[in-house]
Amino acid sequence: MKKILLFLSLTIVNITITATNYYASPNGNGNGLSYQTPASLSTALTMFRTGGDTLYLLGGQYDLPNTSIQNTNGIAAKRKVISGFPGEKAILDFRQTPYGTRGLQIKNTCTYLHIKDMTLRYSGKNNLYNEGSYNLFEHLDIYGSADTGCQMKNGGNNIIKNVDSHDNFDYQTMSGTTANFGGNADGFADKQFTGNGNHYIGCRAWNNSDDGWDFFQRVSSSQTIIENCVCFQNGAPYYDMSQHGRYLTDKSWFDQKVGTQMVDRYGNTITITLQQYPNQGNGNGFKMGGGYTNHQILIHHSLAVGNYARGFDQNNNDGTMYVYNCSGYLNSYNFGFTTAYGTNYMRNNISLSGRNADQPKSKTIAANEHNTWNSGYGCTAADFQSLDTTEILAPRQADGELAAGVFMRLADGSSLINAGVDVGLDYTGIAPDLGCYETDGYIRPSITCTSLNSEQWLILGDSIEAIVFQWGGSATRLTCSNKPEGITHKISNNNKTLTLSGIPGIAGDYVITVTTQSEDDVNPSLSAILHVLPADAKRIAYVTTPGAGEDAAILNHLRQSNTWCIYTTDATNNNIDYSHFDVIVLGSKPNSGAAGYASLKGYSKPMLVLKPFLFKNTVWNWGTAINTSDLAIHIAHPEHIIFRGIQLGADNTLTLFKKCTTNAVTAISTWTGISTEIIASPTSNLSYTTIADFAPGSNLNGTTLTERLLMIGISEYSTADISEDGLSLLSNAILYLLGEEIVTDTEDIHTEEISQKELINGHIIIRRGGNIYNVMGQKINNTL
Repeated sequence: MKKILLFLSLTIVNITITATNYYASPNGNGNGLSYQTPASLSTALTMFRTGGDTLYLLGGQYDLPNTSIQNTNGIAAKRKVISGFPGEKAILDFRQTPYGTRGLQIKNTCTYLHIKDMTLRYSGKNNLYNEGSYNLFEHLDIYGSADTGCQMKNGGNNIIKNVDSHDNFDYQTMSGTTANFGGNADGFADKQFTGNGNHYIGCRAWNNSDDGWDFFQRVSSSQTIIENCVCFQNGAPYYDMSQHGRYLTDKSWFDQKVGTQMVDRYGNTITITLQQYPNQGNGNGFKMGGGYTNHQILIHHSLAVGNYARGFDQNNNDGTMYVYNCSGYLNSYNFGFTTAYGTNYMRNNISLSGRNADQPKSKTIAANEHNTWNSGYGCTAADFQSLDTTEILAPRQADGELAAGVFMRLADGSSLINAGVDVGLDYTGIAPDLGCYETDGYIRPSITCTSLNSEQWLILGDSIEAIVFQWGGSATRLTCSNKPEGITHKISNNNKTLTLSGIPGIAGDYVITVTTQSEDDVNPSLSAILHVLPADAKRIAYVTTPGAGEDAAILNHLRQSNTWCIYTTDATNNNIDYSHFDVIVLGSKPNSGAAGYASLKGYSKPMLVLKPFLFKNTVWNWGTAINTSDLAIHIAHPEHIIFRGIQLGADNTLTLFKKCTTNAVTAISTWTGISTEIIASPTSNLSYTTIADFAPGSNLNGTTLTERLLMIGISEYSTADISEDGLSLLSNAILYLLGEEIVTDTEDIHTEEISQKELINGHIIIRRGGNIYNVMGQKINNTL
């Protein structure tokens, strides 16, 4: 059955009214009475006459100073409308406003306005600042402001519907002489005043420097309502300001700050760059109050994911808080209610994979029931159809509604369905579900790859690792197509799985498609991708945390070669047999104390070490490792073969990273019982060792090497931004350890005409001077 919403809410009524339409355009100078004769925006804003009038903004960028609307009033049944013209994109751009100056400002003399279907961006303070009451803001994209994107102040009874506010950052905020960058810019702020509550519906706030929603010191005369809203990844540690819309406006500020040092939120002393501009904002999702003031709030069917601090944060609110049917995932604390203030009602909520335990406490716990932390049901990934966070920012539908998806929606058979208690909100079934999405009675077909190895690289003659797909929802079976020779699939109806296995018979790249069968018109598919290299390709073990995003750029580059095959192995596993590999690469991602790393000390294989912290006294005991924020290294021995084909900069420098996130170049500051030449060092300290080369027979503090070991120190924090030269250096290092030729004229090879390239066995090759090379410049005559 369905229950009726018992809480006071505002109703949006659509009434067709005959009224006057006006038109504006970025360069308009007409009378504003037709699409063909638009006025300027400033002129058109003076042309409203009666409630029901509509001002259409034609598509294009409006370069604006601070723009105020005042003394403009409609009535409930006849709002005055300012709207982007249907099918066109109107952009109000405020980048020319000085820092601290707002963009669009709605004065307190305005009521019953309807502002919709446009973008507001790059103001020096708030892109949208509303002091009015009974106004409706709908389908707006707000971003890039130097303070909160969308702020309500002094008014009340406003509706904010299907509005996005994101990437807002107050990069100049200071506390006296101390930087407090990012401490004010929220997605939505509704704070520091007394007035009637506002109503937020279907809104999203992401990547803002402070909070998603901030109700600090808000005193409400009526209840604030947040429904079907989302907070995602607020409080990023750094922002890239190099291409930001306000960079040129505030260039003098950035020029003053870039190159100076400060302590970031992690306690690291860093050098400020445009690409790595630090943020010290709080990073909460929904902050419900603060300052011990009395804010009455209902938040329901809302979602907080991946926020730096709390997903749902009381923050000393002394009001009454109703938190019903909400979901928190991957926040530091999914639910943080910790103080001796306020009255707290928490029902039907889901908490999954918070980095710390939930804190459902307040002065008065009026209700704390039917939540995953106290319902007896628990909560695991298996309860959900999908945990793919990319769905959160999917484009909205044409009418502004959030895109339909399956992220965090309960899976068929989950014990969380019908596990809630009636709180007066709509639901289906015999009782409410837990979490932000109510099961609608329609079960979608679903498919997942449960083995997480759906893309594999292997050498001809190797068996693939079994790839397992599982169906669910309304799916009845899986089908499989495009299998290469030697690969078979097996279906288990009991486990609802399809398993791929076998040995590919021919080298090449293959995409196998697995699709659900159901009565639905749309059946989702997933793919398994096999990259099968020739039988004489070399085997490279890349020891890491399997699936780590930090490895993506490096692995994507190294896997361009068709003369070697990269296999990823788990650094925590000390029982792996590496005897059949030609080279072992120890990646920078895992903890240096990982069991698999410790067991590889002195292993009889050529080895490339990307993590100098393996050498510290608690692991291999070869030296003292250190992080730096350097982007570049100084090459002490440019004649070394690993630099062949790489153009060095002034003073023999080589830039390894395009930007630094926390740490970049790493090094050994002092060696333990070892004497070695420094091949390269961080540019900030030439006595440190970033690249070291140890020949077979070297004695490393009691460990005698039987094979060559090369160290190149890079930090996992910045590998996503490794430079092209850095990638070339790593591929050269592997060639060196394999004893293979490093071509000196790679650049010439890459600039050959496309007609000289061919596709053989699924791989691009280049013929030049009687020899054959791959796209990385490696000679491959003997592999074809």
